[in-house]
Amino acid sequence: MRLNINITHPKIFRFSGGQTEVEGAMQRPIEMLRAVTGIIENGVLIELDSPEVIAEVNGNRLLLLPEAEDGVRNLIKGHSIWAEVMLVDDRAKEENGIWRSDLMVLIGRAMIVMIRR
Repeated sequence: MRLNINITHPKIFRFSGGQTEVEGAMQRPIEMLRAVTGIIENGVLIELDSPEVIAEVNGNRLLLLPEAEDGVRNLIKGHSIWAEVMLVDDRAKEENGIWRSDLMVLIGRAMIVMIRR
C-alpha cells in the first residue's frame, strides 16, 4: 500500500527535498513504547523512498501514530487519517515485538492518504 504523508503542523517543517509531503510504502502495523510515559501505542511503519536526516536522526522509515483509536484499521481499509509522525532512526530495532520511542524524532502532525494498494 502506497501512502502520501502531508505534514500540516508545524507549518515550517520541510523534508530534505524542501517539500512538506513525502510518499512511502506501508510495511506493517506495530506497537511503540513511549520512553517517557511507558504507554504502548499502535502505529504503522512506513518505508520511504529515500533516507531523511532530522535532528541528527538518520532513517528511511516513518512511524505513524493515528489520532483516532481505530486509525490503523481505517488506514488499512484505505481511509484518510490524521496521525503523529516520527522519523525512525536506522539503529532502532524491534525488541520483543515492540518499538521504543527513544530512537525516534517527532516530526509533527500529518494527513495520511492512500495513493494505491
